[in-house]
Amino acid sequence: MKDLKHLREEIDRVNKGLVELFIERMKISEEIGEYKREKGMKIYDKKREEEIIAETIQGTEEKYKGYVSDFLKELMKMSRDIQEGSRVKNEK
Repeated sequence: MKDLKHLREEIDRVNKGLVELFIERMKISEEIGEYKREKGMKIYDKKREEEIIAETIQGTEEKYKGYVSDFLKELMKMSRDIQEGSRVKNEK
């Protein structure tokens, strides 16, 4: 078994990678929002989001499926917020 210090270092490394990917995704979401506004499209597409979640959790270990689904739902909610331009979250 790895020691706690090593495990925490691994978590820190993964967190940094997740943040980089999250920021990349949010920037793409902003562009999608601009596109949808220009085309008069609605931001929220429940059916598409459900399809994405179903596809993404395929092949995921059973014990993690609920967590991955919750993670994606929250991620999509934040993406909708940024697409709408309705929320900019600043932490001090």
